[in-house]
Amino acid sequence: MSAARNILLMTSTIAPKAGTFALKRADPADRLGDYVAALDFYAGELKRGVFDALVYVDNSGHPLDALRDVVDRLGVADRVEFVSYASDLPSEFSRYYLEAHLLVEAMNRSTLLREAGDATIWKVTGRYIVENVAGIVRSQPASFDLYLNLRNSPERVVDFFLAAFRRDAFWKTIGRDLEEYRTTEAGEKILRRKIDEGSFDGVTIVPRLARTPKVLGVRGFDGASYGGFRHQMKFYVRAAANRALPWLWI
Repeated sequence: MSAARNILLMTSTIAPKAGTFALKRADPADRLGDYVAALDFYAGELKRGVFDALVYVDNSGHPLDALRDVVDRLGVADRVEFVSYASDLPSEFSRYYLEAHLLVEAMNRSTLLREAGDATIWKVTGRYIVENVAGIVRSQPASFDLYLNLRNSPERVVDFFLAAFRRDAFWKTIGRDLEEYRTTEAGEKILRRKIDEGSFDGVTIVPRLARTPKVLGVRGFDGASYGGFRHQMKFYVRAAANRALPWLWI
């Protein structure tokens, strides 16, 4: 495989442990269906050239046959790497804590990610479809180490379902000080505080995506649908504000 410029990293927990903190969407069959649908979408974006490679990492040890079938059917298996392992982390802490550890494992276990160089690595929470991801990828800044969407309202937080970073910058930011996130407080709030406090010296952070992500899927903690009317209206309001009032950060 030639050097990749944009690598999509899909995070996955098909079969979460019993007692996982604040998780309503817990049935493995339901979650597998979510991941299959999302991979079908992203593998299509891979085929269209939005991404150069795709890495799928699951931390629950669940069989990945149904997912492998997707990339075989679409003819992109040669540009997709699957990583599967069973995490031994306790499940009572925030899902950001669990996902951050998954990302560390991904960066260490994946051949594509170990050899990423200065490629842009796009991390997406694997059950969600970011419908306009092609526009987001194509409008990325010319220079950054970490590319995120920060919001100030209704609270100061990082939208971590989609983020982009360089491999070296990952170890200086998201992959660092993980025990600070060993809590039930949302890790997205902790990460935002660390960014606000200037904790990541020498890292170029672009704090707002040029385009507002349009998300489809079922939210894990309460089972709400991002495709529902309320959430779709939120998208249109945020997209309009991003264009007309770019300082508002909602």
